[in-house]
Amino acid sequence: MAKELLKEVALGPESQVLTMNKYCVNGFKFQIEEVSRNKKTNNSDVYIQGDVDGTGQTIEYYGVIQEIIEVRYSGWPKKKTILFRFDVELETTL
Repeated sequence: MAKELLKEVALGPESQVLTMNKYCVNGFKFQIEEVSRNKKTNNSDVYIQGDVDGTGQTIEYYGVIQEIIEVRYSGWPKKKTILFRFDVELETTL
């Protein structure tokens, strides 16, 4: 089963993708900036904390989601990956 899954993913995604304004997963709701702009609550902000080249330092990225894309792969069961494109607004090193 795992070998077949790896083969299907290695063949690449389907030629068409789905773009979305909103996406919900595990109780979290994400929206593109355009949808969140005039609402009371904002679900388009992104925060990512990462490691700086294994040095132990962390870097923080803050951004705003601009696009949500679903990439699908053929085969059964259907497989998909959700991609978030966002603009980075601020970087700080801790």
